[in-house]
Amino acid sequence: MKDLSILDSLITGRVEPHIYAFTTNTIPNYLKVGDTYRPVSKRLSEWREYFPNLEQKFEGSARITDDVYFRDFAVNYFLE
Repeated sequence: MKDLSILDSLITGRVEPHIYAFTTNTIPNYLKVGDTYRPVSKRLSEWREYFPNLEQKFEGSARITDDVYFRDFAVNYFLE
Protein backbone atom coordinates (compact mmCIF):
# COMPACT_ATOMS: atom_id res chain seq x y z
CA MET A 1 0.00 0.00 0.00
CA LYS A 2 1.30 3.46 -0.93
CA ASP A 3 1.85 6.19 1.63
CA LEU A 4 -0.63 8.94 0.75
CA SER A 5 0.00 11.09 3.83
CA ILE A 6 1.34 13.97 1.75
CA LEU A 7 -2.14 14.31 0.24
CA ASP A 8 -3.56 15.11 3.67
CA SER A 9 -1.64 18.39 3.64
CA LEU A 10 -2.73 19.21 0.09
CA ILE A 11 -6.38 18.18 0.10
CA THR A 12 -8.47 19.80 2.78
CA GLY A 13 -11.97 18.98 1.61
CA ARG A 14 -14.42 20.16 -0.95
CA VAL A 15 -14.96 23.87 -1.31
CA GLU A 16 -18.45 25.19 -1.97
CA PRO A 17 -18.87 25.92 -5.70
CA HIS A 18 -19.26 29.55 -6.71
CA ILE A 19 -20.55 31.34 -9.76
CA TYR A 20 -19.05 34.66 -10.83
CA ALA A 21 -19.42 37.23 -13.59
CA PHE A 22 -17.22 40.01 -14.90
CA THR A 23 -16.87 42.48 -17.76
CA THR A 24 -13.68 43.00 -19.74
CA ASN A 25 -14.29 46.31 -21.55
CA THR A 26 -13.17 44.58 -24.77
CA ILE A 27 -16.63 43.71 -26.14
CA PRO A 28 -19.53 46.11 -25.42
CA ASN A 29 -22.24 44.67 -23.18
CA TYR A 30 -20.35 41.39 -22.78
CA LEU A 31 -20.62 39.56 -19.47
CA LYS A 32 -18.32 36.60 -18.83
CA VAL A 33 -19.89 34.03 -16.48
CA GLY A 34 -17.84 31.28 -14.87
CA ASP A 35 -17.83 28.79 -12.04
CA THR A 36 -15.12 27.54 -9.74
CA TYR A 37 -14.51 25.33 -6.74
CA ARG A 38 -11.60 27.55 -5.76
CA PRO A 39 -11.81 31.04 -4.27
CA VAL A 40 -13.34 33.43 -6.80
CA SER A 41 -10.60 35.98 -6.11
CA LYS A 42 -7.97 33.41 -7.16
CA ARG A 43 -9.86 32.57 -10.36
CA LEU A 44 -10.33 36.23 -11.24
CA SER A 45 -6.63 36.91 -10.70
CA GLU A 46 -5.94 34.24 -13.32
CA TRP A 47 -8.37 35.92 -15.73
CA ARG A 48 -6.62 39.27 -15.13
CA GLU A 49 -3.59 37.88 -16.94
CA TYR A 50 -5.71 38.05 -20.13
CA PHE A 51 -8.04 40.92 -19.19
CA PRO A 52 -6.17 43.31 -16.87
CA ASN A 53 -9.11 45.73 -16.69
CA LEU A 54 -11.79 43.20 -15.81
CA GLU A 55 -14.47 44.37 -13.44
CA GLN A 56 -16.20 41.85 -11.20
CA LYS A 57 -19.99 42.15 -11.39
CA PHE A 58 -21.23 39.16 -9.40
CA GLU A 59 -20.15 36.42 -6.99
CA GLY A 60 -22.43 33.90 -5.32
CA SER A 61 -22.99 30.30 -4.36
CA ALA A 62 -23.61 27.84 -7.20
CA ARG A 63 -25.76 25.71 -4.94
CA ILE A 64 -29.52 25.28 -5.19
CA THR A 65 -29.81 22.90 -2.23
CA ASP A 66 -27.28 21.01 -0.13
CA ASP A 67 -27.14 18.31 -2.81
CA VAL A 68 -27.84 20.25 -6.02
CA TYR A 69 -25.32 22.49 -7.76
CA PHE A 70 -25.34 24.30 -11.08
CA ARG A 71 -22.60 25.21 -13.53
CA ASP A 72 -21.80 28.29 -15.59
CA PHE A 73 -23.24 26.78 -18.77
CA ALA A 74 -26.67 26.66 -17.11
CA VAL A 75 -26.46 30.41 -16.43
CA ASN A 76 -25.22 31.09 -19.97
CA TYR A 77 -28.10 29.04 -21.39
CA PHE A 78 -30.58 31.03 -19.28
CA LEU A 79 -29.07 34.37 -20.32
CA GLU A 80 -29.12 33.49 -24.02
